[in-house]
Amino acid sequence: SPCNLYGPTETTTYSTWVATQRSDSDLFFEHIGKPIANTRVYILDGERQPVPVGVTGELYIGGAGVARGYLNRADLTAERFIADPFAEEAGARMYRTGDLGRWLEDGNIEFVGRNDFQVKIRGFRIELGEIGRASCRERV
Repeated sequence: SPCNLYGPTETTTYSTWVATQRSDSDLFFEHIGKPIANTRVYILDGERQPVPVGVTGELYIGGAGVARGYLNRADLTAERFIADPFAEEAGARMYRTGDLGRWLEDGNIEFVGRNDFQVKIRGFRIELGEIGRASCRERV
């Protein structure tokens, strides 16, 4: 059966999954499933504290698949790859995705959107500011 897979590049290929019965004509998924093995997903508020079931927060991903950071981008690495205060292993880190979600009663995660002006279309990241700058350059 087909699967719905979610995960930013910074955490290997995917971090959550769910088997689905959708048809090829369906473009909507009810949720992004549950974390894969060796992966922890946290949904945290602005103070980086876990939110209750049903409350929207930012998705953070921890576990074995979290990358070490961005090549030659120490500033961005420090902003996005942070210490994981919920992990038992020393030195564990989590990745701040910028994605918003909420826990459902059944333990699945509902993807809600972004906390910035980035959009994703079929897995490709698009910064809306880049589109604006490109269209301004075309007019000149």
